[in-house]
Amino acid sequence: MEEQVAVARTKAAQIDDWTTERLIDLRFVVETLRSFPIFDPAAKPEVAALAELVLAQFLSAYPERVAVGVFRPDGRPIIVQGRFDPLLADALRADIEETAKRNKPYIGVVNPGGAHETGLSLAFMAPLAGPNRTGTDRLVVASVVDPTVALLKRFGEWPAAGKGTLTLGFRSGDELVQIVDAGKQMGSAVLSVRAAIPEERLTRVLADTRGEASWRGIGQGGQQTLTAAYAVKDMPWTVIARTDLKEAMAPISRQIWALWVATAVVIAFGGLLMLTVRSQMKLSRLLAHV
Repeated sequence: MEEQVAVARTKAAQIDDWTTERLIDLRFVVETLRSFPIFDPAAKPEVAALAELVLAQFLSAYPERVAVGVFRPDGRPIIVQGRFDPLLADALRADIEETAKRNKPYIGVVNPGGAHETGLSLAFMAPLAGPNRTGTDRLVVASVVDPTVALLKRFGEWPAAGKGTLTLGFRSGDELVQIVDAGKQMGSAVLSVRAAIPEERLTRVLADTRGEASWRGIGQGGQQTLTAAYAVKDMPWTVIARTDLKEAMAPISRQIWALWVATAVVIAFGGLLMLTVRSQMKLSRLLAHV
C-alpha cells in the first residue's frame, strides 16, 4: 500500500505546483494592469491598446492558455484576448462574481472544452482593484487554461517501477465526486468516461482533514485492488492511485518463490555434503582395517 500512497501524494504535489505557478502568472498580469487607467471610462484608446497587448503576450506564452480578459464584477467584458466558450458564459459569470465578492484569487470548476475538442477548461481568476475602487466596482482578471495540454498529458504514467492506474476525481458542483480518466490518450474525449465514483471511501477523502486515505477494495471487474487517494490542496480534486492486488503481489510472490528455490538448493546441497562426508568417513574406516 505504501507505493500507492506515495504515487498519489506525488501526483497531487505536481498538480499543486502547477496550480501555484498559474496563480503567480495571473497575479503578475494583475499587477501590470493595475498601473493602467483602464478603470476610467474616459481613458485614451492607447491605454486600452496597451492593456490588450499585455493580455495578448500573456495568452501566447503557453499553448495551454485559451483566453484571458478583464471583466466587470457582473461578468461583462472590458478587454478580451482569445475565445471564451459561450456555452460556459454562465459558469464564468458566476465565478467572476464570486471572485469580486471574495476579493481574492479563485479557481473555477472543470468543464469540457479548452484548447482542442477533447480538452478541458479551467478558469483562474484574480481581483483587480483600482484606485479608490472596492466592492462592486472591483474588476476581475480571468484566464482559462486547458490542463490536458501539459499537466494531464502524462498524468496517467505510473512513476514507480510497478504498475497501476491513475485517475483524477473532482467535485461536480456540491453533489457527486466524478472521475476523469486523465490516463487516456488525448485522441479520445477525456470527459467521455466521466461517471460517479461508486466507492464511498473516495467521497470521504475531501472531507478528511488530512486529505488522504488508502484501502483494499473491489475494482470494476470484480478483482481485488489496493487504492490510495490524496486531495489536491488548492482545488477540489482528488488523485486516485489503484493497483490490481495480483499485480501488486506479483513481485512478492516471485520473491517468495525464489526464497523457496534457494532454500531447496541449500537443503539439497547440505544433504549432498552430508552424504559426501559419510562416504569419506566409511572409506577412511575401511582403509584403517586394511
